[in-house]
Amino acid sequence: MTQAALAIAQLCYEILLRDRYKAKVACERRVVTEALTNIVEVNTKRRGSRRNHPPLCTNSIKKRVAES
Repeated sequence: MTQAALAIAQLCYEILLRDRYKAKVACERRVVTEALTNIVEVNTKRRGSRRNHPPLCTNSIKKRVAES
């Protein structure tokens, strides 16, 4: 693993630990918050981009919340 990959992995882990509860509450309340956005971005980075499964973006989440 490269130094850059290790640094990104560490940062993603720290964000998951820091924002997990606030993101869960935001999701249950169907609101988009900074914590929820951070978790979505971390999960997108972890998963990477796949041709058949494009990463979620904050705009699509906001749209889904607005439609409900």
